[in-house]
Amino acid sequence: MRFHFGSLSLIIFLPLLLSGPVRADSGFEQGKALFDAGKYPEAIEAFKAEPDDSAHHYFNLGTTYLKMGRSGTALAYLEKANKRHPHDPTIQKNLRLAQASLSQLLGKDRLDPASSFLESLADPLSIEEIRTAIGIICLILAILWLRAYSKSRSIRRTLLRPAGFLGLIGLTLLFGIYAIQRNADASPPAFLVERQTVRSGPGDHFLDLGVVEAGVKVRLTGQSARAATAEATGWKQVRYSGDNVGWIPDASLLLF
Repeated sequence: MRFHFGSLSLIIFLPLLLSGPVRADSGFEQGKALFDAGKYPEAIEAFKAEPDDSAHHYFNLGTTYLKMGRSGTALAYLEKANKRHPHDPTIQKNLRLAQASLSQLLGKDRLDPASSFLESLADPLSIEEIRTAIGIICLILAILWLRAYSKSRSIRRTLLRPAGFLGLIGLTLLFGIYAIQRNADASPPAFLVERQTVRSGPGDHFLDLGVVEAGVKVRLTGQSARAATAEATGWKQVRYSGDNVGWIPDASLLLF
């Protein structure tokens, strides 16, 4: 079933063909009215006033930030929307716009400087999708192999037939992809929603290691801490470039 986002999903592409709202809550209605009036910062505040963890919410924020010209922050929220509701063409369009815009500003190679090849390969995949594919293929192979075995009464002959051999290769590849995805889960991705200085420890008083721009993907190491200050701000350790690790405030990260 197609996921509908109302007027915000169309305004960048089809400004003369706006559809009606799809939600009735006051935060969305107020945000939509402000968005339509070109008051984007106020629209952001309205959307954030009633947050939820839906693709709709992240899409509205990402699209509004994109209209404001803040392509890095827009990319972070649109990536989150895409993760919540993958393969939706409307999200994909705005996501590509944000990626293209940020690539022009930073360079494409700087959008994901921390991920290995296997991690980049695994990020778009869903464990549920892989498990479903493995289950379907296993069921099909079981039926085919049982039919073949009932005729030959030989496991060796059954497996050495072209269909059986190709099936084993396909199943091995699927389990390999599953293993890659599980390995990537050990260092899950996160996106910067704002430009942030990376520190050598959890706190602003630690050494400045560099700067990561909004919209850039980093990898979480699983380590977290609270700064030894009156505010006790939460910090997370991230891999932000190759093998380089540092600490970034929780508030700057959009987790997946």
